[in-house]
Amino acid sequence: MFIISNLTGKIYLNGVEIPLDDSTQEFQQYLIDKEVVGVQYVEATPQEIAEANKSIVQNLKLEQYQELLPTDWYYTKFLETGQEVPLEIKQQRQEIRDKYNNLIQEINNE
Repeated sequence: MFIISNLTGKIYLNGVEIPLDDSTQEFQQYLIDKEVVGVQYVEATPQEIAEANKSIVQNLKLEQYQELLPTDWYYTKFLETGQEVPLEIKQQRQEIRDKYNNLIQEINNE
């Protein structure tokens, strides 16, 4: 019986992952045998969920970085000249951080 994760689509036979690669012999054999041996779809394991969540969090951090990037120059200017960063820029950046921190917290609490 082949086991396929609903979350990741990973295929397992006797607890061993079969790479999803047409060039591998294991995957070719899976394509031939799946009708005879059978396929069972299962819920994701805690490890798969953690792996997926880690990837989502990394993407969110990258999005946050990209949203903050256009206003970074205000802080460079502050460090070089001492000119204060406008309050609205500080607030905008804090709102961006809060938005992403809340999303990441929700993912980590699932």
